[in-house]
Amino acid sequence: MAKNIQITMTIASNSQANNFTIRDNFGNILATNVAKATLVAGTTVTVQDTVTSITVDSTGVCTSQDTATIVPITNTYNIYTATSRLCPSCTTFQTGITVSIPTSIPVSVGQHISIGDGMAYELTAFQSTGAGTGTLLIGGVAYPSCNSICAV
Repeated sequence: MAKNIQITMTIASNSQANNFTIRDNFGNILATNVAKATLVAGTTVTVQDTVTSITVDSTGVCTSQDTATIVPITNTYNIYTATSRLCPSCTTFQTGITVSIPTSIPVSVGQHISIGDGMAYELTAFQSTGAGTGTLLIGGVAYPSCNSICAV
């Protein structure tokens, strides 16, 4: 299996470093001729799950390298049973689905969650807290009703 890694670097605007190569700890080349502006804005590379670090090498006028360890992001989720409703009518689409919401988003049973996918997820029962399962509602916003979501 593979995972996407976002790489963003701070590089002084007067630095002559440019033309970067990105490689993993096994020596696999992930990207070549990456411009300084691309690294500053952020670029994504795909690595295998066994990769533990990436190295960015400047291959232009100014040669240097920087290695970073890949640290897995572990999220804890509140897991709920939910009913999905279609916007704008708020008609029931599917009942009894499992949704996971990061614990950093304050929600409770009876509220509706939107992640901008044209659905309103009504939280009907709390199941547990743990690793995310079912539909992940990351970046969701809580609303008091389906109508308040679908009116946005």
